Amino acid sequence: MQREKDLTQRRRGAEKCTGKTKEGSLLGYNDCDDGSKIMTQLMERALAAITKLPETEQDAFAAWILDELASEQRWADLFARSQAVLAQMADEALAEHHAGKTQPFDIDAL
Repeated sequence: MQREKDLTQRRRGAEKCTGKTKEGSLLGYNDCDDGSKIMTQLMERALAAITKLPETEQDAFAAWILDELASEQRWADLFARSQAVLAQMADEALAEHHAGKTQPFDIDAL
């Protein structure tokens, strides 16, 4: 609880949040409980530095960031879709174990 409070106080614009922030968003954005977004100070510094670059380099950074965000979303979608398959495989493995069809792993037997 204290850690969340400290993080919220450190963030610029955190006063816009009506409650806790959720960390872990890609590229420096954090979600507020009210659905709004705030940007971390590190992201603000990075973007400020990028604005000083020539237009072609700014575009290169922008393309890279957008590609990374798209890639992250693809992975999130893949993991979300695989949860049912993983759960089914886990259930099957547990059923085999309970039926006595498994044996302890012996690394020395390899």
